[in-house]
Amino acid sequence: MDSFYLVTFGLTAVLAAFLQFNHLLPSSLQHRSTAAAQLHQKQRTSHAAHTPLTKDFSLFKNNYLVVYSLMMAGDWLQGPYVYALYESYGFDRGAIGKLFIAGFGSSMIFGTFIGSLADVHGRKKAALAYVATYSVGCLTKHFNSFNVLFLGRIFCGVATSLLYSAFESWLVAEHFKRGFDADWLGGVFSQAVFLGNGLMAIVAGLFAQSVVDLFGPVAPFDTALVVLLAGGVLIASTWDENYGGGSGSGGGGGDPAGRDHTAQLRKAWNLIWTDRKIFLLGLMQSLFEGSMYCFVFSWTPALSYGADIPHGGYD
Repeated sequence: MDSFYLVTFGLTAVLAAFLQFNHLLPSSLQHRSTAAAQLHQKQRTSHAAHTPLTKDFSLFKNNYLVVYSLMMAGDWLQGPYVYALYESYGFDRGAIGKLFIAGFGSSMIFGTFIGSLADVHGRKKAALAYVATYSVGCLTKHFNSFNVLFLGRIFCGVATSLLYSAFESWLVAEHFKRGFDADWLGGVFSQAVFLGNGLMAIVAGLFAQSVVDLFGPVAPFDTALVVLLAGGVLIASTWDENYGGGSGSGGGGGDPAGRDHTAQLRKAWNLIWTDRKIFLLGLMQSLFEGSMYCFVFSWTPALSYGADIPHGGYD
């Protein structure tokens, strides 16, 4: 059975890599339509005008992808063992549920305004705050105390809000501030999803299982701490600061008007109730996130009932 999973993983990984990078193949092998080929030629012509930026852009892109992959790896390393760790400390399902609610509730509350704070005080600072808050959350996992773990979940909720706001905001602002072609931004996001949400999730799950087998259920959180700190060093040493509310697409200014969080929240609330598309988009996102959180809480006890099975890899 183990061989089946490994072979399946290998084949699907190769297929995913091919689909992700098939644009590197010669155009004759990609069977483009005439219209698509003409559009591709226009894009190549447009990019040719920005050739001097290509090397700078590659360095910028690779730096962001490395940092983002490390930040996502720090998150994925912990996921499979949160419930299992609490269970190993002797907490029942009700107590574990309260701990999970603390994290989800923290993310809900702080996520409402933390993006605005990042715009005002700096997205680089917000990225470093993610490293700091998640690191504190990892450290609290060493304590078999409900109150300490509860506090740690609040820190982790704040970190989750920062992870899904500060990094992409920094990328977009910095991309335009440096004068890169807008068409290149989509490729960065595509590769970030592939690496951070795909490859890192798989590798982190396998690695987390390995360290648990060697060192116990707290080990994935210590590993995540090391990964987060490594990413934090890169952010501190290689990223420039940028702010929201400025003029233009770059958002590098730091407009004092952006400091009125109440006005921003009021504007967002009005948009939700006056624009049907925004309302429906928010509703769909809420339903998706709700179902995902139910899965996150329930999958470990569902799979572990009456059996001792690995949570992040294979036996």
